[in-house]
Amino acid sequence: MTPSTPLSSVFIGGQSLLIQCAERFKKRGHNIRTIVSSDSNVQRWAKEQRISCIAPARDLAAQLALTPFDYLFSVAYLSVIPPAVLTLPRRGAINFHDGPLPDYAGLNVTSWALLNKEREHGVTWHVMSERVDEGDILEQVRFPIAAEETALTLNAKCYQAALASFDDLLQALTNGGIHPRRQDLARRRYYAKDRRPEAAGSIDWSSPAADIAALVRGLDFGPYPNPLTTAKTWLGGVPLAVRRIEVLGSMALRPGGSVVATGLEGLTVSTGTNDVVLSELATLLGSPLSARDLEETYGLNGSFQSLGADRSRALGALAAGICKHEGFWLRRLADLESIEIPFVRGRAVKAPRARHQTKQVATPASFLSRFETAPGDTLVAAFLAYLSRIGGKREFTVPFRHEGLERLGAEGPGLFSPHVPLRVSIDASADFGAFRQGLLEELALLRKRGTYALDIALRHPGIGAAVRNWHESVPAIAVERVPSASSPSSHSDAELTAIIPDDGRCLSFCYREDEFDARTLSRMEGQFIAFLDDLLRGGKRIKELTVLSSEERELLFGEWNCTEAKWERDRCVHHLFEAQAQQTPNATGLVFCDEQISYAELNSRANQVAHHLIGQGVGPGALVGVFMDRSAELIVGMLAILKAGAAYVPLDPAYPKDRLAYMVEDARLSAIVSQSAYHSFLPEACVPAITLDRPGTFEEEPDSNPPSKVRPEDLAYVIYTSGSTGKPKGVMVEHRNVVNFFAGMDARLDCEKPGTWLAVTSVSFDISVLEIFWTLARGFKVVLYGGEKRPSRASQPRKSRRPHAGIGFSLFYFASDEGEKGRDKYSLLLQGARFADRNGFEALWTPERHFHAFGGLYPNPSLAGAAIAAITETVKIRAGSCVLPLHSPIRIAEEWALVDNLSNGRVGVSFASGWQPCDFALAPDAYQERHQIFRSGIETVRALWRGESRTFRGPKGEVEVRTLPRPVQPELPFWVTAAGNPETFRQAGQMGANMLTHLLGQSIEKLAEKLAIYRRAFEEAGHPSQGRVTLMLHTFVAKDEAFVRAQVHGPFKNYLRSSTDLLKQHASSFPAFRNAG
Repeated sequence: MTPSTPLSSVFIGGQSLLIQCAERFKKRGHNIRTIVSSDSNVQRWAKEQRISCIAPARDLAAQLALTPFDYLFSVAYLSVIPPAVLTLPRRGAINFHDGPLPDYAGLNVTSWALLNKEREHGVTWHVMSERVDEGDILEQVRFPIAAEETALTLNAKCYQAALASFDDLLQALTNGGIHPRRQDLARRRYYAKDRRPEAAGSIDWSSPAADIAALVRGLDFGPYPNPLTTAKTWLGGVPLAVRRIEVLGSMALRPGGSVVATGLEGLTVSTGTNDVVLSELATLLGSPLSARDLEETYGLNGSFQSLGADRSRALGALAAGICKHEGFWLRRLADLESIEIPFVRGRAVKAPRARHQTKQVATPASFLSRFETAPGDTLVAAFLAYLSRIGGKREFTVPFRHEGLERLGAEGPGLFSPHVPLRVSIDASADFGAFRQGLLEELALLRKRGTYALDIALRHPGIGAAVRNWHESVPAIAVERVPSASSPSSHSDAELTAIIPDDGRCLSFCYREDEFDARTLSRMEGQFIAFLDDLLRGGKRIKELTVLSSEERELLFGEWNCTEAKWERDRCVHHLFEAQAQQTPNATGLVFCDEQISYAELNSRANQVAHHLIGQGVGPGALVGVFMDRSAELIVGMLAILKAGAAYVPLDPAYPKDRLAYMVEDARLSAIVSQSAYHSFLPEACVPAITLDRPGTFEEEPDSNPPSKVRPEDLAYVIYTSGSTGKPKGVMVEHRNVVNFFAGMDARLDCEKPGTWLAVTSVSFDISVLEIFWTLARGFKVVLYGGEKRPSRASQPRKSRRPHAGIGFSLFYFASDEGEKGRDKYSLLLQGARFADRNGFEALWTPERHFHAFGGLYPNPSLAGAAIAAITETVKIRAGSCVLPLHSPIRIAEEWALVDNLSNGRVGVSFASGWQPCDFALAPDAYQERHQIFRSGIETVRALWRGESRTFRGPKGEVEVRTLPRPVQPELPFWVTAAGNPETFRQAGQMGANMLTHLLGQSIEKLAEKLAIYRRAFEEAGHPSQGRVTLMLHTFVAKDEAFVRAQVHGPFKNYLRSSTDLLKQHASSFPAFRNAG
C-alpha cells in the first residue's frame, strides 16, 4: 500500500532487526535514502535492494546532509550518534531500545532486568536527543518475563516485540497520529557499557536460590555472544563457569554451596534457601566438566566456596576495569597465528611436571651502546626478527608476559589471562630500525590494555575454539619481560621462553628438556649472536641479516655444497628418449589397456605428429596445450610437442570450463592437441586444434626424428597450479632442469636393469615427468594406468525414463518419528529406493537432522546414500541437505566420493549453512561463523572432489591434503539449500549451484522473485545453462481426492506437529521466518 505522502529515511545500525524494519518501511511505500552500517549482512541486503549503504565515519553528518530525509531510525546501533547527525532529519531521529524506558536505559538491559528479578520487560521507540535514552517515548510495548527466562529467550521476545511495535509506529507516523510522552527521569536507571555483575559474576552460595538462578539465567545468551560475563563458582581456588541451573522445591538444610547429590541430571547444591541443580559446568575457556573431572582435577570435597565481601568487591572493581578493553582483545584474539621453531623435536603436550632448564646468552656490549633507550624492549624486537627469519613467517603471534600481568594475576587468580597475544608484523624489506619502532609502540599498547577475562572464550563462540586452543596447547615460543635478570623464573609452559630484563644485558632461554637439548640451544645462541652482529654492522634489510653461525656457514657452504655431478648438459628430454629408442627399438615401451607399443613404433608415431606440428608453425618458444584423456595418444602427443621444439601444457578435461579457458588465454597457446571426442569441449579461443585419433591425419608425414633447434634452456613444459591462493599460475620448467632431475633420479633409482613401471599420476603434476619420461629415457616398459572408469565429459547422456521430459520427480525422506520400535525403522526408505529405481524417478534425497524426532532418522545422508547405492542401479542419490559447517570438508569429500564409487557416479549434494542452534552441539564454535564457513567450505569440497590439494591446519603445522578415493564423477553435482534469504539465492547463482528450496515461510510469488535473483546471478557469472531448481512439496498420489484426504489426515498432522515442535524452539533462527517479509 502506497501512502499519499511517502516518508523518507536513513537507517543506522546492524543485525537482522534493521533489515526487518527496513523491509517493513519499504513495503509501506516509503523511501530509504541511505543505510549506515558496518554489518556485512546489512550491506549485502542493501546492495540487493539497490539502496545506498555507507559505513559509519567521522564525516557522517556531511555525507548524510547531501540528501534531505524525514526520519533517522537507529536500530541495534550501540555507539553514540553525533549531535550533528541528529539534527539532519526534518521530522526527527528515532531509536529502538530493548528495554522499558525510563526504568532500563543503557546497554545489556535484558540481562540486568533478569538479574534484578523483574516480572515484566518491554521495548521502546523514542526520540533521540544528545543525552542517551532520555528522549520522548513514541511507542512502547511491555510483556511478562517467564519463570525460567534467560537472556537468550528474553532477547528473542524483544526482537518480536520490536517488529510488532515498529509496525504500529509506522502507522502512527504515516497518519500523523503520533503522541510523544515525556519520560519520568526520576525513575531512570542507566546501565553503562562497562558495568558488570558484582564479584565478576561469582555466586554467593549463601544467597537465596532465586538470586543465584537469576544470575545464571541473566548471563545465558545461548549460542550468541555474551558481552557481560559468565556466572561462576569457585572450587579449590579456581573459578568455574555455571551455564544451566534449576531451582528445586527441596531444602537440604546444609551450608550454602554443599554438594547434596550427584547424578545424570547434574550436581544438586544447597543455597541460602532451596536446593539447585547445576547441569552444565565448564572451565572458563569452555571445556565441559563432569562430576568426575571436578573431583579428580579440582578436589571436589563436598562444597563450592563463596567469596568474602572484601574479595567480592575487589574482583568486581578489577573486572570492571579490565572489561573496558574487551573490544580490543576480541579483535586481537580473532587473528592468532602461531610460529614454529624448526629445531623442536616434536609438538609438546601439557605436562605439569615437565622439566625446564635455563641458558643465559649475554648481549654484545655494542648492542647496548647502540640502543641506550629501551634496551630490554629493543632486545625483544631483535629476538622476534630473528624468530621470523628461522620460522619463515612475517606475521605471527606469540604469548607475551610482563610485570603488570603479574599484579593482575595475583589479584584475580584464574579469572584473567596470564599472558597476552603479541602481534608481530615484519616488513622484511625494511631495516631493523623501522621494525623496532613499530614493536615498541605495540608493547606500549599491550601494557596499556592490560589483559582479558579468560571466559571470553566461552562468551564469544566465534573465537572460542581458537582462544581455548591458544591457552590449552603448549606454545612453541613465548616472550617474557622482567625487571632484572635475577627475577623469578618463567611461569610459561612453552617449549621455549625468551626472558629479557629491562637493561637488555642478556637473554635467557628457558626450555623444556623433552623438546630441546643443550646442543640445540648452543646452536640457537650462535645464530642469534651472529644475527645481532650483522644487525649492528648496519646497511642491511631484515631479510638480508644472517641467521647462520660461523660453524653453520662452513658446514652449509663448504661441506654440504660439494654436490657437483656429471649430467648431459647439451641434451633435451626427447633426445634421451630417441637415444633409448635407437638402443632398444623392439622392446615394449608403452602399454595402455590392450595396446602394446615398441620403442621404435612410439618414436615413429611421435615423429609423424611432430612433423605435422612443425608444419603448422609450432617450434621453440611455443606452448601447446594437451587436452586429452589418459591414452597412448596422450604420450605420443607430449613426445611430439617436445620433438617439435615446443613445451606442452596439460589441460585436464575434468577441469571446469572457465579454468581451462583462463589457462588457454594466460599461456597464449599456439595450438592444442586433443581427441575427437573433445573437439566440441575445447575452450572458445582462436587456437588451432590438432586431433590425434583421427585416422589418416599423419600417414603422409615422415617418421624420422625431426630436425629441431630446441636448446636445453628452452621450456619443456608448463604446469598450472591449482589456484588455491587465487588464479592458477603457470610453472615453467626447462629441458635442462628435467635432464638434471633425471641424473639425480639415476643416483636414487636403479635403472641398470629397467623393468616395468606403472604410471598413475596425472600429467598435470610434476611427478608424471618421472613416471613417463625418465622411465622411457631409461628403457622401462611403462604401463599407463587409465584411471577409474568414469563417464566421459564428451559422452552423451542416456535417455531418461522420467515421467516428464522437462521435470524430474524424486522422493524426499524426512520422517517425523524416529521410530522407537527396535526394527524396520528404515524399511520405507529401502522399499522406496527400489520402487524409485524401477519406475524412472530421478533421485532419492535424504536430509541431515540431529537430536529431534523431526528428521531424526537421518543424521548422516552419506551413510543412507551408501545403503541406497547397494540396492539400486540408476536412481540418483542426493543429500538434502549436508549441513556443511558441522563437518570437515575433507570428510564430506571422502564420504561422498566413496558413495559415488559404490553407485558408479550417481551422487549429488545440497549444502546448507544450518539454522538450528542445537545441531551445533557437534561444532559449537562454528555457529557464529556458519555462513562464512558454508561459502568457503563449498569451494573446498568441490576442489578436493576434482583432485586438487588443499592446505589444512594439523597438530604440527599445515598439512597438504588430497582426498581418496577418487570419485567417479569429475565434478560434484551440487545444490544450495535456501528459502528465506534472497542473498543466499544470489550467492548460489554466482557459484553456479543448483537450488533446493521449499514453500515453508514463503509464497509461490516470493519464491518466484528469489528465483529471478538466482537466475540473474547465474547468468551474470557466466555459467552454462540456467541451473536446476528442486522444490520440495508434500505429495500423496491417488485417483480419488477424498481418499487422499482420509489417508493423509492423521499422519500429516503428526508430521506437522513434530515439525512445529522443532521450529518453535528456535523460530527466530529459522531462515524462512527470520527473513520473511
